[in-house]
Amino acid sequence: SGNELSRPVTSPVDFNWESVYGLFLQGKEKIHERDYIVAEEKLRACLEKDPYYLPALTNMSMLLCRRMKYNDALEFAKKALSIDTYNPAANYYYGLINYKAGNIADAKDGFEIASMGIEYRSSSFSMLSMIYLKQGNFKRSVEYAWKSIDYNRYAVNAYQTLSVNYRMLNDREEANRVLDTLMVQDKLSHFARFEKYLWDSTDDNKKYFTELIKNEIHEEVYLELAIWYNNIGREKE
Repeated sequence: SGNELSRPVTSPVDFNWESVYGLFLQGKEKIHERDYIVAEEKLRACLEKDPYYLPALTNMSMLLCRRMKYNDALEFAKKALSIDTYNPAANYYYGLINYKAGNIADAKDGFEIASMGIEYRSSSFSMLSMIYLKQGNFKRSVEYAWKSIDYNRYAVNAYQTLSVNYRMLNDREEANRVLDTLMVQDKLSHFARFEKYLWDSTDDNKKYFTELIKNEIHEEVYLELAIWYNNIGREKE
């Protein structure tokens, strides 16, 4: 029919799945399947055979960061950076772990270098935007948010950071433009409706925000928003 694909669908019978690369591939696949416990087991087995296998080190850093084991995660990231100081993945997780630990100078350092890699560029710029917003450097935060969007026009986190910056700068026109963009991308953007309420705290806007929160456990929506604002240092919101 002309539509048949010739991609291989079976592994070589003599491929050694217990090799360094074989164990790493199994760990990587388990990450894709979100089976993080088995993924960690496979990556640790990989690193027992080769303690300096860089892709396994960076993936272990990511897994431990997810589990909030920041000290252990940082050790894996540092070991990866000691091998390849410009590795984008290692620098991204080095930045993320330090950000969560409150080591802002190291976080900035990690994200700046991670942004050199195309895979982590938008996320790194978005994180830098959040850091500068938290520090009250709104104009610098705006610059990094737009950089993030330049490489990913669906960078929700960057748009959200932008809108808060514009509110801090009292630029209603730009804030509305960003919030309207968010609502085009997601008509149920609870964040956008809450920001509109913060601009005009009327009963109508409050109702406009709350009436579309209809999921079964609606408290989760409020908690997720609260966590996001807390992460950028906006305790009042």
